[in-house]
Amino acid sequence: MEDTNESQRILIRKMINGASLSEDDKKTVEKFVVLADKLDETSKTRWNELFVRRLRKGLKQAYKSGFEKPDFVHFLEYAKEYDLYVIPEMLDTFTPLMNVKSHEELNYEELNTLNFDPFKYTVADLVNFASYTLKNHEIASKLGFSAEKLEETVSTIAETYQINPFHTFTHGFSVFQMTYYISLEARQTLQGLVQDSEYFLLLLATLGHDVNHPGVTNAFMTNVKDELAVTYNDTSILENHHCAEFFRIANKTQLFEHMPDAEYKEARKTIIECILATDMVKHNDLTANLRYRVKKYPFTETLDFEVKYPEKTVLDIDENDDRPLQLDNQKDRRLVLNCLCHSVDVGNQCFEFELSQKWSYLVSNEFHAQVLTEEKLGLPTSEFLRYKSPAALCGSQGYFGEVILLPLWVTIADLLPEVSHLAQNLINNKNKWKHLQEEKTQGK
Repeated sequence: MEDTNESQRILIRKMINGASLSEDDKKTVEKFVVLADKLDETSKTRWNELFVRRLRKGLKQAYKSGFEKPDFVHFLEYAKEYDLYVIPEMLDTFTPLMNVKSHEELNYEELNTLNFDPFKYTVADLVNFASYTLKNHEIASKLGFSAEKLEETVSTIAETYQINPFHTFTHGFSVFQMTYYISLEARQTLQGLVQDSEYFLLLLATLGHDVNHPGVTNAFMTNVKDELAVTYNDTSILENHHCAEFFRIANKTQLFEHMPDAEYKEARKTIIECILATDMVKHNDLTANLRYRVKKYPFTETLDFEVKYPEKTVLDIDENDDRPLQLDNQKDRRLVLNCLCHSVDVGNQCFEFELSQKWSYLVSNEFHAQVLTEEKLGLPTSEFLRYKSPAALCGSQGYFGEVILLPLWVTIADLLPEVSHLAQNLINNKNKWKHLQEEKTQGK
């Protein structure tokens, strides 16, 4: 803002990006917030409006009371404090869970199940779950990772996620846990597709794939001319941001310090490609590429309906190359890893319906909050993200599951038959959403 000198700008940007602040720094930021609140509304530019909003969110994050609450509690408390709109479904679902406390003992075997419910745990619990999984993974010691540095990295990643309805450490952990579950269920098939060391890197990537997410879309970042949009030339803005944040954290904790340069460069490239693959604009191309390379269809053959696959637009492979995926081909391995990272990122509807619903309500709330902010800033509104009614929410979730997710997850089921039940859950859930839509439309 015009009243803020460069040192204050740097300080505030540090805070928004999740850096820990000294007590003197916090007092300086508090003074700026008071100043921002006193600014006349007519003198604020679009950027200043957004900047103040993000500043308040960052300040709240700086004062976040440790990890002893679930992420959804932090958000609901934040929403109440700032009088933010919360959709009815989220209030009804999560208000009864507000008293969740950290567990004295954790049952780590729960991580081996598909429908692990992260909303029963605090952030501290999830940090412990993730740290335990990585530190005790058989590949961690083979690759030379320090248990202490892994633990510090997990904790720092959790600290750096912002307070949002959906894009929180809980989401990052859920994607990580599903990835771990798939590695257990489909171990034999995966060993013929990717190297164990690469899959461990995929686990790291999933945990930090949305770190420091601001709770808005790439299109929003472009429309407000956000600093990150300028930095990344309007291309995979947030995904590039998450990559940078992940490696800032890894450098801080010296996670890869033990690796020779050549090995580190390959590890870094693997993680970056996985995180960049989570950009939804790449969804059709990833699905088309993987579908083209899958040569057996055990799950597809069980279906009594036809799945409509996306058209091939950009294929990263030679269309005349009709061979199956091969373990000794790095490009093949990267395709599998990237598709898996993207699949689990959008895999919430592959859980049992009750757990899947919770995630749907969170993402719907976050999308609607963006629409309200767009209206406030006078930006083009993303109407397809607006919460309109309970029936409309059900309809949008059913459509997303059937049209967007199903072609990808059926392909994953054909590739990894051991986890075909995830695709079956998706089919069951999209049918349940359609049924719920009909009920709510009729007022039942």
